[in-house]
Amino acid sequence: MSLIADITNLILGVGGVLRLAEDTVTEGRQVLENTRLEIRRLKEFKFDPKWRTRVINVPAAIDKTHGFVLDMSQQIESALHVLISNLRAIHFAEEVGTISGGIGGTGQGHGVLKVLEDINKIKDVISLVKDFLFNLGKFVDAIRQIREELETLDTIFLPQGNRRRYIHATDGEVLKIRIGNLHKEQ
Repeated sequence: MSLIADITNLILGVGGVLRLAEDTVTEGRQVLENTRLEIRRLKEFKFDPKWRTRVINVPAAIDKTHGFVLDMSQQIESALHVLISNLRAIHFAEEVGTISGGIGGTGQGHGVLKVLEDINKIKDVISLVKDFLFNLGKFVDAIRQIREELETLDTIFLPQGNRRRYIHATDGEVLKIRIGNLHKEQ
C-alpha cells in the first residue's frame, strides 16, 4: 500500500509543479507585456489636463495631491522591498543548492522520497519566481497610476461626477449647469 501512496504523491506533486510552472509562465508573460505597454505609454506621454472644462479647488487639490503622492510613494516603497526580498530569497535558494546543483535529495530517503524532495525544491523556486512577478506587476501598476495622474492632473480638479442640466434661454442660447453638491459643507 505504501508504494501506491508514494506513486500517487509523486504524480500529484509533478502535476502540481507543472500547473504552478504554467501559471507562473502565464503571469510572467502578462507582467512583461504590461511592463512593455507602460514603458511605451511613458514614451508617448500626453499631457492633457482639459483646463477649460475643469474647476480647481486649491485646498482640496493640495490635500488630494499630497495624499496621492504619499500613497504612491508607500506603494512603490513596499513593492520595491518585496521585490528585493524575493530576489534575496531566490539568491539564497541558489546558494543553498535548491536551484543549482542541489537536486538529488539530502540522503534522508530512498527513491521516491528523494524525487518528492526534489519536486518540493522545484516548487519552492517556482513559487519564489511567481511572487517576484506578482510584486513586479504591483510596481508597474504604481508607475501607471503616477503616469495617468501626471497626464490628467485629476487630483487637483474637482470631481466631474455631478449631473448637468440644460437650460434654454429666451435668446436661443443653451446653458449647461451642474446640479448637486459642488462643494462639501464644512
